Amino acid sequence: MQDPRVDRAIDVCKKVVGAFSNSWKMKRALCEAQDQFKLPQHKLITESPTRWGSRQRMIERFVEQEKAIPHVLGEDKKRRHLIQIWQDVDVLESVSKALGPLLEFTDALSGEQLVTVSYLKPVLTLFNSGVLTVKPDDTDLTKKNQRNHSAVPEHQVQRRQCGRPVKFDINP
Repeated sequence: MQDPRVDRAIDVCKKVVGAFSNSWKMKRALCEAQDQFKLPQHKLITESPTRWGSRQRMIERFVEQEKAIPHVLGEDKKRRHLIQIWQDVDVLESVSKALGPLLEFTDALSGEQLVTVSYLKPVLTLFNSGVLTVKPDDTDLTKKNQRNHSAVPEHQVQRRQCGRPVKFDINP
């Protein structure tokens, strides 16, 4: 993402998720903390480089469980240093808010048997006019991410081969 704040927050998130995934005691304590704070009984999600969108899902789950995680980490002397600071949580919330809609669209498009360029133009228009527009209540980091991750410029999609739209077949 080319932003040191984002890199640091994601590194902290990965370390925390790794600590929970390697300790059954911490998993049990997380379940108890979820009951205490009345949070959904969800496990933390580990990022996998081969699974599309796993980082986004990891961040969403981390933000969802932000009250229970520091409670559990605070009770463990060896892992107390992993307690996230409020800036990390704010950064992760901004990243999740900016990239969440993109994940939904990529999931929807990847489910099709045949994707053509004709699908991309309406989606790009929707991205540029609705999903990635800056809202007044967005944080500065969310606004920056939305501008940086704006959809592919429309002139790149309008390429044609032999006067016909290029068709991409993604049959398994």
